[in-house]
Amino acid sequence: MGLGASVGSLNVDIVPGASIQVSGSGGLDASPWTAELEFGRDSEGWRLHALRAASSAIDVTSLGKCLRLPYGVAGGTGRDGYLEWGRGPEDALGGVLSAGAHFDSVALSPAASDSVVSFK
Repeated sequence: MGLGASVGSLNVDIVPGASIQVSGSGGLDASPWTAELEFGRDSEGWRLHALRAASSAIDVTSLGKCLRLPYGVAGGTGRDGYLEWGRGPEDALGGVLSAGAHFDSVALSPAASDSVVSFK
């Protein structure tokens, strides 16, 4: 099972020893994505502080290839998709994750079964 990925644009801003900001756009199979990542440096080294990614058109089957689920994932398309993660200031190992999208249809089939659960 493969997944095609491409990078259309990439921008990296570095403040030596302090921060790195990466932004860009590209594609994951048939889905266009934009993303921004913010890294900071502390006593233990470089850490991801925030991640934001968005897509206006998400191919459900391609998205299913990226998720580690005990299900096969298939379906139509999604729109207005986003994923945001930010490190909590008091919790160096944790953070807050938020994700969402509007999907026209999604079908899940358990790995060890012939039954299919469909959402529309």
